[in-house]
Amino acid sequence: MSLFWLDVTLWDGLVALLPAVLRWSGYVQTTAADPALLQPTSALSALRLVISVFPTLLLMASVVVAWFYPITRRRYAEISRKMAR
Repeated sequence: MSLFWLDVTLWDGLVALLPAVLRWSGYVQTTAADPALLQPTSALSALRLVISVFPTLLLMASVVVAWFYPITRRRYAEISRKMAR
C-alpha cells in the first residue's frame, strides 16, 4: 500500500510542474474570442511527454521498486496478523 501512495505523491509532484512545463514549451491559452487556437509544436510535444512518457517512466520505476520489495509469504502472514489485531 505504501508503494501506491509513493506513486501518487510522485505523480502529484509531476502534475504540479505542469504549468511550468506548458509555459516553457510556449503553450498559448485559449480565450473566449479564439477558442480553437493553434498550439505551437513545442507545446504539443510537451503535452505528449507529460501524458505518455512521464507516466510510463513513473510506472516502470514503481514496478522496479515493487519487484525488489523484500516480502515473503511468512512476512506477508506476519503483517496480516498484526493488521488483524
